[in-house]
Amino acid sequence: MQFALNLHQAHDLTLSYAYVTSIAQFRTLRAVQHVATRFAAQAASAYGARFGPSATALGFEVENKVLDANELRTERLDDSARLARSRWRMVTLGSRGEQEGSSGVGVGVGNVGSSAHRKACSRGEEFVRLLQEGVRPDYSPALTESIAPVDPADFMGTRGRFPP
Repeated sequence: MQFALNLHQAHDLTLSYAYVTSIAQFRTLRAVQHVATRFAAQAASAYGARFGPSATALGFEVENKVLDANELRTERLDDSARLARSRWRMVTLGSRGEQEGSSGVGVGVGNVGSSAHRKACSRGEEFVRLLQEGVRPDYSPALTESIAPVDPADFMGTRGRFPP
């Protein structure tokens, strides 16, 4: 662009003609460079030079290897998630599975479907009821409870655990 502006200002060419001239000269220079490079490569090959892949081609190969490895890792994660879904099922409270006992409906691994767990978990019904009544949950007391003071001489809590 600077060359076209220079032609316009220093040589009194119209701006459009200066632009066309600068583009033509650029393309000519680029073609000369390309031909010179091709002849140099042919001469080097004739004298026994061997050309390997360019740095760009090597970069693409490395990138493809990384992408393939990520794809395999994603497939393995998908397989493990599918396997986990087949092992674990949601515990549904109040379903027919509770009344039928050991029918397996709504029961995960372990004794998750026990009556103690059913009494402890209300499936969010209690939360929704309180929310509809306008009571907002307040978790701050659990977060701001005081912590037992720490002895500066035993800040890691190891005093008395090991013999002197």
